[in-house]
Order: sequence, then C-alpha cells, then structure tokens
Amino acid sequence: MPPGGVPSEILILPRYRKALFRINTRKRLWILCHFHQADTSVLRARPRKKKIIGGVHRGVFAMRSPDRPNPVSLTLVTLKSCRRGVLRVDRMDAVSGTPVIDIKSCLEIPERPRAKRKRIR
Repeated sequence: MPPGGVPSEILILPRYRKALFRINTRKRLWILCHFHQADTSVLRARPRKKKIIGGVHRGVFAMRSPDRPNPVSLTLVTLKSCRRGVLRVDRMDAVSGTPVIDIKSCLEIPERPRAKRKRIR
C-alpha cells in the first residue's frame, strides 16, 4: 500500500443506500474499516520502508502497521463521486475486500485568525 492510499471504490449494500442521501455535498469522508487480514498478536514491528523511521522496531501504536491488537482502521478520503451505491474515493488506505464498518462526513472547519497577544506588565 503506497503512503497516502489509493483510488478505490466502496460498494454500499442496498439496504444502506438511503444513508448516502446528499453525501455528494461532502468533500471528505472518514472511513472506518476492519483490517480482517491483520495479525492481532503483533505488538511490535519494523517498518517495511526502513528509510521512513530508521528501520528500528517500534510498538504498533507508534507506527502505521496494519497488524494491531484491535484491527480498526480510520482513513480520511476525498469523495470523487457517488452513483448507484458506489462511492469513488481517493487516498483509501486498505486492501481490496476490506470490510467498511462506518462512513462519517468530515466537518470542514475554517481556520480562525490567531488573536493578537496582549502583553501583561
């Protein structure tokens, strides 16, 4: 899996398709998945790309390993389209066939300008 994920299609079962109403009004979505191929006994791992974090063993909570005690994945994707129960997204961080647990819209909160600090004397 390349860093940053890949373009993907998420197939929504017919009984859940009404929940997609107006999803096209959202640009980004949180996708919650179950990493069904994960090894839940792994607590430490070495990154596949040694350059990224030095190639040393780390706890799985300190890296993006698919193997974890609770194989739940959270990925922020960009919604490209939604037609006939198929979401086309960019940046999906999961292998083909990974079960999707939930989909949540990402609230786009504009940044507020920083307030000027007052000096207290």
